[in-house]
Amino acid sequence: MVDLVLSRPPSFDAAERHWSDTAPLWPAYLLAAARSEGLSVAAVDGRLERHDSIEETAEKILSKGAKVVGISALTVEFSRASALARRLKRVPEPPFVILGGPHANAIPRQAVEESISFDVVLAGEGESVLPRIVRAVLGGQPIPNEPGIYQRDAAGIGCGEGRAALDNGVAELPFPAWDLFRRLDTYPIISERGCPYTCVFCSRNLGKRMHYRPLDHVMEELEWLHASFAPREIYFEDETFGLVEERTTDLLDRMERFNRDKQIFFKAQTRVDRVTLERAQRMRKAGFGYVELGVESGDDDVLEQAQKGTDTQQVLACVRNLKSAGIKVWTNFVIGLPGETKKTVRNSMRLAAKINPHRLSVAIITAYPGTEVYEWALAGKRGYRLLSTDWDDYDKYLSPSVELERLPYATMRRLQLQMYLETYARNGRFRELASMFWQHRDFFGSLGRKLAWQLLPFRGPQASVTAKGRGVAAPLSARACSIEDHES
Repeated sequence: MVDLVLSRPPSFDAAERHWSDTAPLWPAYLLAAARSEGLSVAAVDGRLERHDSIEETAEKILSKGAKVVGISALTVEFSRASALARRLKRVPEPPFVILGGPHANAIPRQAVEESISFDVVLAGEGESVLPRIVRAVLGGQPIPNEPGIYQRDAAGIGCGEGRAALDNGVAELPFPAWDLFRRLDTYPIISERGCPYTCVFCSRNLGKRMHYRPLDHVMEELEWLHASFAPREIYFEDETFGLVEERTTDLLDRMERFNRDKQIFFKAQTRVDRVTLERAQRMRKAGFGYVELGVESGDDDVLEQAQKGTDTQQVLACVRNLKSAGIKVWTNFVIGLPGETKKTVRNSMRLAAKINPHRLSVAIITAYPGTEVYEWALAGKRGYRLLSTDWDDYDKYLSPSVELERLPYATMRRLQLQMYLETYARNGRFRELASMFWQHRDFFGSLGRKLAWQLLPFRGPQASVTAKGRGVAAPLSARACSIEDHES
């Protein structure tokens, strides 16, 4: 018997399961924080454990005998999270169920109203607040009235304000509780939390306020990860790696000394205006082999309207610096940003082909609540039209939630496929393209079936807005249809 179980709902589609082996950093932090407060904890991760049904996940949770269950969900997972909560509530002595994660962060009041099976929705950084909720439940006391905690009143109306915050900052957090999950080859780490930028398509799941971990603490965690789990790869899950120049230089120098006799492969994501040639060379010496870049568009006007704060010349310089240093490049593009037309998408195609990245992701815009794009789509502004408010349509692969008047959904889909094919074809990478399709044939078969269904006439861009739910989605970092190289 344990006090707290944290879970994620299972993924059923091959396209979703393509990403299932990623370590759940934020649940691992929450579990570690609760355990450090003397609570007994366990993890039942339906996605990571590849459960075949909601029932399987629920049975494993209930077998732990927990009084409190927390479920973390992306928006596309909200209906599954709700189904899991309903199943947990069907036992004679049901657990107290909390919803957290990106969906809860984006629209907590709406989420607690939409599913009565959630007793509380927790928004924000929950490591300090969650143990207090659990202790209140265990002691039969009222749930604390703190920022970030949302409940329903007697009329079923959601009540609560703000976002939960850490009592003592990120420096006081224990290392993630990876011992509660199955062993993996790749583990994430963060050196900072938050994102200060204002891109109109991003919900800034961790907030705009920046929290920087002491570098001694970061290095201690790297040592601990290596000694305890011996990962082949470590991925920096900072929203933008290397925001502060002097701090980043110090971190990379420390990592170079740490990694000298270990040869750990590091990855990170950053902005194209953060990578000089000197930094790229330092990153390579530290062991970085891959860097993910949010390019978004190959058109400077579109980048300006998206409030990205970068331009295509910076993209080219950044990629050139990384490749010169021997670091592979993963570029992310988005079709459907404000001001997008067929012409601007073709500019993106030309830039992608010119960059010739080792890995390419091309996403269709999704109107994530908490973003300006979502507000524009709801109001019919800036040329956006909301296609669906069914949470299941806020899919990180298909994202059929919104379109532009000048760029219908079906057209964006065609341009997305064309961008992949042209990037590879223009660079003579035909064998690699064929190999990739063959190695991931289950994934692409599932994706093809879903695309065909979405493009049927009654499901197409002229269909009326569906109404199973009211819309939000996960951060855009969950990208669509990634194509990667298969070099050793």
